[in-house]
Amino acid sequence: MVVCVNEKDEAEFQRVAAAGAICDPAAQFVHVPVLGLSNARNAGIQAARDSDWVVFLDDDTTVPPNWAEALRVSLTGTAADVGVVTGRVVPVWEKTVIHSRKWRNLLSLVEQTEPLTGTKVPGVGAFFCIRSSLALAVNGFDPNLGRTGKNLVGGEEMLLFARAVQYGFLLRFDPSVEVNHHIPEARCTHEWLRHRAFWEGVTQRQLGLVIGHGSSRAGAGISWLKSAAAGLMFLATQQSDLLVSTMWHFGFARANWIMKTEP
Repeated sequence: MVVCVNEKDEAEFQRVAAAGAICDPAAQFVHVPVLGLSNARNAGIQAARDSDWVVFLDDDTTVPPNWAEALRVSLTGTAADVGVVTGRVVPVWEKTVIHSRKWRNLLSLVEQTEPLTGTKVPGVGAFFCIRSSLALAVNGFDPNLGRTGKNLVGGEEMLLFARAVQYGFLLRFDPSVEVNHHIPEARCTHEWLRHRAFWEGVTQRQLGLVIGHGSSRAGAGISWLKSAAAGLMFLATQQSDLLVSTMWHFGFARANWIMKTEP
């Protein structure tokens, strides 16, 4: 197991590594002083470069007792033309249970139960696997994406999946392998939802630029209008999905508008 500690302070890294070694003496701890989730994940890829697969887990996930064996069976049975494997990410609620579909999506939950192989499958950064050789071939995660401090731009996993497909690999969703994602009460408030949906809109704009979709004033204008319309409907109904749409389009439009636009 490789644990990447994304921390500037060397003393803090040593403290975390020492505490972690007590729990798992076999674990390898890697100091990543340059902040950013993509930088930490890329360090993990390099540390695990001699393995067949690299498995990514977020620090707010836990695994059931049979998880390692289920994952071993899944990866061993994966066809050679599959480069990425994802699985279920199920919630463990601290208190409030969220039922809104869009809200649950923003909580990085994957709750489908049917297996799927193709160029598009359910998957989030909280848990996924990629062939080590493929991760190295595509140069890992784009450091221009991925959360860094208060900058919550994501999308680095989706870009990695897209690059795997560009390299000729398929993606596979295996519901027999799942992890638990712990959802604190703070993420079950409209305040968190507004913030998270805004940054999801920014992420999609950034991701579009990296992939090669140019920005335009017209596109920004349409998103402003959609944001305003959804916002008015939310004020009238207080439906959470409308709040997601409001802030998503607002984030998308704002990111689109402040970037270089086409004439």
